[in-house]
Amino acid sequence: MSEVKHACAFCRRGMDVRQGPGRRRVYCSTACRRRAQRARSQGQRERSSQPVSTGLALSVAEGLPEEVAALLAAEQAGAALEAVLERARRLAREVECYVAAAVEDGRRAGRSWDEVAAAAAVSTYTARTRWGEGEVRRLLGRRDRERGASRDEAPRANPGRVSAASQGEHAATERAGRALAAALSQLHGDRSLQELARAVGRSPSYISRVLSGERSAAWPVVEALVRECGGRPEYVRHLWESAHGLAPRARVGVDEAARRVHAAVMGLYLAAACPEVEQVCKASEALSAEWVKRVLAGVEVPDWARLSALVSALGARPGDLRAVWEGLHYTLLATLDAPLETLADGGPAPRGAAGWDEGE
Repeated sequence: MSEVKHACAFCRRGMDVRQGPGRRRVYCSTACRRRAQRARSQGQRERSSQPVSTGLALSVAEGLPEEVAALLAAEQAGAALEAVLERARRLAREVECYVAAAVEDGRRAGRSWDEVAAAAAVSTYTARTRWGEGEVRRLLGRRDRERGASRDEAPRANPGRVSAASQGEHAATERAGRALAAALSQLHGDRSLQELARAVGRSPSYISRVLSGERSAAWPVVEALVRECGGRPEYVRHLWESAHGLAPRARVGVDEAARRVHAAVMGLYLAAACPEVEQVCKASEALSAEWVKRVLAGVEVPDWARLSALVSALGARPGDLRAVWEGLHYTLLATLDAPLETLADGGPAPRGAAGWDEGE
């Protein structure tokens, strides 16, 4: 049975955790577990010696323009009062989630409840009640469900008018289609089109159009094509789903959610023609080579701020990966029974998440 390196959720020392069925260890010793329990009973949070932001507020803030655009489109289309008020309520709920996420980021960065209360111009009691751990989980869980459901287009008086939100979704679909074609071309290399065509049961001209992005192929064809080229189909699955405008797949466990984040990053890495790590670092002007290598190797799950920098350095848009990253973060919110863990370097490894390691 294999072992994976994790960090103790209390003292942050490394420990070997055996992979297999059953509940995995999160503390290196009984003493650390007891100390953590005492800390929780006293209302304290488990934090690393140098706490960092989870990036929750940033990910929520990036969804605000979409809601604003939908409300504006409804107004411009002369939608009914009920419709524009519903859009306004959606925007208000998104702002409410942003405030809760910002407070959670502040708490993870070491801000006391007194400091939070002062910044929000409310009493300490109100701050604790309004933005406590349970309330943050409830708000973000509701947001996740609403965003996972169908995103209704703003009502339109003129059927020919396309809402700003729809335009944004169409642009994201086109970007994903181009990235998918680029990733497939990178995998294709110098292999013969005739050879690939025979392997997947299609004509060489069909394969050529798929590789150029002129033709959209069904997933079984794309999967067979990637395997024949010696690649891993999961690396392009997110690009294929996004190119077809498909909603994220059903919620899964932490391990699988973490693998989806890694696979989505690798898909963009393929689409960017697998640049050298040094090139990526230079383009980002902020990321270290060691950190980028760990992310690409699947042993580091990035926080949103640095994931955004990495995606931008690969020539893609961070927002196109936000849904898959949020899928992991909300899975953690729903499954952890300890205070919200950070996804940034140095944060405690969540229980059961293979591939999480100590920070740099």
